[in-house]
Amino acid sequence: MHTKTRPRTSNALSITCTTIGPELLVEQGAIGFVLFGSAILIALGTMISALLRRRDPLVRAVLFGCVTATLSLLIHAFVDFNFHIPANAAWFSVILAMGLIASRMPHDT
Repeated sequence: MHTKTRPRTSNALSITCTTIGPELLVEQGAIGFVLFGSAILIALGTMISALLRRRDPLVRAVLFGCVTATLSLLIHAFVDFNFHIPANAAWFSVILAMGLIASRMPHDT
């Protein structure tokens, strides 16, 4: 004789967080949230300060593109689960790397 059992159900409230801020805070804690946020803010600050300092139009264009792309991906990540898609997370890393490399390029004398 085979008996069917019903799966146990829980009355607990299950909430799925789909935005990067609260999700990172819950999963990594305050320390992980501060480390990740400060790394992004330092990278953005470096790119913006280099954008204001540099005079080469090509470097300024690359930096402007990287700053706007970083800001647009961050804005999108705060309203949708953008970085759950590996291609978007990789693209974000590439954009940050390009901006940091462009901000550290040697100056023409």
